[in-house]
Order: sequence, then C-alpha cells, then structure tokens
Amino acid sequence: MNRPAKGIRELNEGEQVERVFLVRAKQGLVTKNGNPYVSLKLADRTGEIDAKIWDRADDLSARFKKDDFVRVRGVVSSFQGAPQITVRDLDPVPPDQVAVEEFLPASKRSLDEMAAAFRQIADSVSNPHIRALILSFADDDAFMNGLKRAPAAKGMHHVYIGGLIEHILDLVGLARDVVPHFPWVDGDLVVAGCVFHDVGKVAELKYERSFDYSTEGHLLGHIAIGYEWVTERIRGIPGFPDDLAMRIKHLILAHHGELAFGSPKVPMTPEAFVVHHLDNLCAKLDSVREFLDQGPGEESGSEMTPFHKILGRYLYRGPARSGGSIGSVGGNEGR
Repeated sequence: MNRPAKGIRELNEGEQVERVFLVRAKQGLVTKNGNPYVSLKLADRTGEIDAKIWDRADDLSARFKKDDFVRVRGVVSSFQGAPQITVRDLDPVPPDQVAVEEFLPASKRSLDEMAAAFRQIADSVSNPHIRALILSFADDDAFMNGLKRAPAAKGMHHVYIGGLIEHILDLVGLARDVVPHFPWVDGDLVVAGCVFHDVGKVAELKYERSFDYSTEGHLLGHIAIGYEWVTERIRGIPGFPDDLAMRIKHLILAHHGELAFGSPKVPMTPEAFVVHHLDNLCAKLDSVREFLDQGPGEESGSEMTPFHKILGRYLYRGPARSGGSIGSVGGNEGR
C-alpha cells in the first residue's frame, strides 16, 4: 500500500515532492492571460496544502476528480507566507492501493473508549427521561458507528474522524465544571443540550474519504436533522413530559446563539445560554489550537500566525507555548 512517508506539515519550501495525496478540493480556473490552470487542496491526515497545476492543466485535470487519490510530482513553494505545491505531473492511484486512514485526520483518543464514555453520560444524569433519551441513541449501533467517525464540522473545529463525539464529551465535561457555579440552572438539561445539539451532523456530513456536506446536509442542515431525530426518539419514550421535550428541542434550535449565525431561535432559557456559550468556547478554542499547531508564521521566526480567515485575525504564538497546570477537562487526554 502507498503510505505517506512524510506529513504535509513537515514539507519545506524548495523540497521536491513525489507522494500520494487525497484531493480535498479541485477547481479549474483561468489566468489573467487566459491560460487555464487548476487550483487544488491536497490532504493527508496531518493537514492540507494548496497546490496549483500551471502547465498541461487540461491534460492533468482530466486524469482525476475531487476525492481521488493521486501521486503528485512537484515542488514546494510559498505563496503569501503559506506553503504550496507546484504540480509538475500526477497520476491517479486506485483506492485499494491506499491506506485510507492515512489521509484523514483522526482524534488521538480511542473511538471505542469515547463511545463507552458517551453511553456513561446517561448514568450521570438523574432525570430518568433524559437518561432514557440518551440511551436511545447510545443503544443504536448504526447511529453510534456514525457518531464515532463523524467530524464536528467541515472546516471550523474538531475537523477529524471522531471529532464530533470528542466535542460532545468535552462539552459535557465543561458543563459539569460550570453548572455548579449556577445552582439555579438545570444541570441535566444542560448535559442534554451538550449531547444533542450537534447529533444531526452524523447525517449532515460525509466523512468516508473527505469531509463535506451530504445531500441531506445541504438541503436540511444539522439543526433540522437533529431536531427531527430527537423529536422522534422522545415520542418513543412513554410519559416524556411535554415541557421537558420543548426545553430540549429549544436547546438544539438555539445553540448557534444568533439568528445571523443560523439559529432558528436565540437562547431563551438559562440552559440554552450555557449550552451556546460552552459550544462556542469549545469550538473557537479548538480552531485556535489547530491554527497555532499548523506551523511557522508568515515570516520565519515570527511570533504571529498567518491571518485566520474565519476568526478574522492574526494569532499570537509567542516564543513558546506549553500547556497550563490545570488538569484536563472532560477526559480530553492526548489532545
């Protein structure tokens, strides 16, 4: 099998490249002079790198499509402070000659251990209806197989195999630390929001060969999918209180926080405020961590990162970074 001997993050400017990549994105374009070229995003499990085909663009482009594996021959250059591969030649590689797991980033935590931890969340809540709702998902093998593999997003945070379940576990851990400071907030309801707010991403995203939106994801989105799933499960639990069902569904509908950010509703309960802000904190910090870990700044030795387009700012890396003295929260060992 073809296994990448060197990760994308280890590539250096001026280095000759001949190795297999996964084509994460592909776009045919035209230069100002009217010459065709192809813009690519190539990937392995360590990250992504932009690539350009300037010469023989039409010929080489006809050999492959998005989500194919290709053996690339080229050279690493730099564009606006970021590494980029200038492709000289490439050939498609059959999937059966590739170790697919080497081309998708994955959680450093055991997927099976995280699945077991997800099920144990049910034991940590005292409300029997919320416990039954969590178990209705945890006991569904098809759902759990998807949850164990799904990323938490296509490109913003926890973008790796197992990212969604890791994000959920991290949020539950944060909730257990935060809620005791607000004894008038329903802790079981907050845990329910942490568990269910993003479950629709199991169907919203595709994650077999690359991370992208499914047709259902494009047309419905994870909020609508998750709302429908939870509503259906609640109907199957005898005696589930109507008010509790409404509160849980509100947590799903309001977790993006603002209408402008895709929330059908803004938070209107204390628990919805907690879930939204913990979700935002967890997502933003994972995005910051990932960006800080990507490599050098715009100039060699720079203490600043390149510009983060989604966060809309540069980030300060400093001369050295290390973890704090506080222990891990929510069982997030290894990340």
